[in-house]
Amino acid sequence: MAPTLLGIRGMTFAPLFAAPIAVILHALAAMAAFGLGLVQFAAPKGTLAAFRTFCTFRL
Repeated sequence: MAPTLLGIRGMTFAPLFAAPIAVILHALAAMAAFGLGLVQFAAPKGTLAAFRTFCTFRL
């Protein structure tokens, strides 16, 4: 094992991709929702783009 910063091992996606497909899809959907949430939080409010982002969340 290669040494790392402060002796802490790095995180990998290997356990996620070794999981069943339902777990993988759920994790990817959660990451996408988190990203959309960041975009919606940072975007100007009251614009058409903000409304479209909200409509995406409603689905």
